[in-house]
Amino acid sequence: MRMRPLVAAVLMALAPGLAQPAEKAVHQGPSIDHRLHLAARYLHDQMDAQGKMVYRRHALTAEADTGRYNLLRHAGSLLALAEYHLEHPPDVDQQDRIGHSLAFLKRCCLRPSRPGADDLALWSDPDLVGGRRGYPVAKLGGAGLALAAMAQWRRIRADHVPLQDMQALARFVLSMQRADGRFQSLHALQSGQHDPHWESLYYPGEAALGLILLFEHDGDQRWLEAAIDALRALARQRETLPDPPPDHWALLATGRLWQQQPQALEAALPEGFSWQPAPGKTALAPLLMEHALSVAGFMLREQSSAQGPDCTQGGFTDDGRTTPTATRLEGLLGVLPLLHGHQDQAAIARSVRKGMGFLLRAQRLEPPSLGSFSRTSPDCQDGDRRAHEVRIDYVQHAMAAMQAYRQWSRAVSSR
Repeated sequence: MRMRPLVAAVLMALAPGLAQPAEKAVHQGPSIDHRLHLAARYLHDQMDAQGKMVYRRHALTAEADTGRYNLLRHAGSLLALAEYHLEHPPDVDQQDRIGHSLAFLKRCCLRPSRPGADDLALWSDPDLVGGRRGYPVAKLGGAGLALAAMAQWRRIRADHVPLQDMQALARFVLSMQRADGRFQSLHALQSGQHDPHWESLYYPGEAALGLILLFEHDGDQRWLEAAIDALRALARQRETLPDPPPDHWALLATGRLWQQQPQALEAALPEGFSWQPAPGKTALAPLLMEHALSVAGFMLREQSSAQGPDCTQGGFTDDGRTTPTATRLEGLLGVLPLLHGHQDQAAIARSVRKGMGFLLRAQRLEPPSLGSFSRTSPDCQDGDRRAHEVRIDYVQHAMAAMQAYRQWSRAVSSR
């Protein structure tokens, strides 16, 4: 395998399970904590008594849109809240709200993939999600995000998340994986109801992350094996692409994979593979790191080529949209802690700080949408009718990026 010199440098300095913080960052301290609290409060306030969330509101009027619903973004919002509450313990009301929202997913949408199957899929029913499909479909990404959210919330309230439900979701994920590690993205009960060849950009990374987080709970090697196969397949698919897609979920899964113990990683590899370079074996860590750095490099080029007005400074697009910047920051922060001593570490850290500056400026700090993030930064509002739209996923991604930045900033400032 052709390897860039910078990847070899990383692998010399890096061992799994021993990720080190990167260069020193400007520590935001109470300021970013306050911003996180506001975003978390906004998401909590969108949950009704049954656990369903208000998916979309108008930032200036708070008017709710009661049309289509997105289960993946519901699950993603619960994941962001769970990771926030791992550092900021929830009060009783917050615990109840998240418990109700997890129960909503189970009540409305968790069912076996086929009659008699011993798995659970997250079904998007047309009566709930709307859209053009007149039949239920189970999405790989829905199972992956629900699994990740449940795994993180189980660390806080195990009684809200039965381990057997998580394992059943993981069995569905594995049923969607092909022999080469790639995934089928959609599942429906009747053949021909969907395109079996369509592949989502983000679903494989979401699935891999959920599997790794479950492995941390039960130690079942099957989940780690499947996650490694998925990330290996993504790396192979994109190996020759000059501009790989900005797959932040794959970067998040890669960063989490590097936190596993070396012996667990070695045990999860197929015959003939090793984690680090070894005589007579194919090393996997260089391939996965090459993929992560390639995706990160593309993200940095996106940011440097954005030539919008002053209000977009630090963003990854030239139109002031908030979520593309938030997701790029999530991905970069997912791998940045791995790059201690790496030649691209400083450039990625500078990119992260600039992007976070844009994101913090974009957070809405006035009622009725206090703490939220609209489609477009308030400083960059134009004639786009969706500019003032606030969706739970806009807030989810921004909140997750702030949380990751806070953790990285605190780690490097303590060195």
